[in-house]
Amino acid sequence: MRMEQASGFFWGAYDTSDNLQGFICGTLTTSEVLTDESMSEHEPKGKTLCIHSVVVDAALRRKGMAAWMLQCYLQKVGQGESAPTKVLLICKENLVGLYETAGFKNLGRSSVVHGQDPWNDMGLSFRVV
Repeated sequence: MRMEQASGFFWGAYDTSDNLQGFICGTLTTSEVLTDESMSEHEPKGKTLCIHSVVVDAALRRKGMAAWMLQCYLQKVGQGESAPTKVLLICKENLVGLYETAGFKNLGRSSVVHGQDPWNDMGLSFRVV
């Protein structure tokens, strides 16, 4: 669904043999906050980008690939008049540092619940509207 409805926010990283090494996907929402509901559909007129996944091939993890992908992705989606004004995501505690390095701010514990461990809300503003 995300690739089909929000293809502009689905970005893949490939090696020189055209093998997928990682991807980032997101959807837009008109909501100002990240909730289960705001992440459940793509609202093309939304100005808040919810990142759902940052995935890196297991062999390439902890080598800077995720940080590089985030940098490229944020540059790509942050351009143009129709660019989102902010980006939100949730992450586990062990990934807060990765997202802070990419410019996100830790907004505290998320109200979103999936599994046993708590999630953190992370946010990044592109520009003031």
